[in-house]
Amino acid sequence: MPDWKFSFNLKRVPIIRVFDEIEQKSDFVFAWACDIDTEIHKEISICVSEEPIQRVMEKVLEGSGLVFQRLDRQIVVYRLSEHNACRATVRKDSVRIMTKVGPND
Repeated sequence: MPDWKFSFNLKRVPIIRVFDEIEQKSDFVFAWACDIDTEIHKEISICVSEEPIQRVMEKVLEGSGLVFQRLDRQIVVYRLSEHNACRATVRKDSVRIMTKVGPND
């Protein structure tokens, strides 16, 4: 996978918009737990110049109570205290799949 560097200056945009920017400028795909929809719609301002994905994500999620894990080209975002209460929402070509995990899953 290429060593992607990101540059953008976004003011008062939802976190999910930053995810969109990253997806458009790279091969990364985002996934998140279905119960963090409120958090990823909170507005932030972020200015980065030639920053690697690790640093960009640290800045994006700073103070949100959310963390991320990179699995090759997929970036999974979840609450720090989350214990698999929900399956991840997977974004690919603007499709979202949200499902609750049942006792037999």
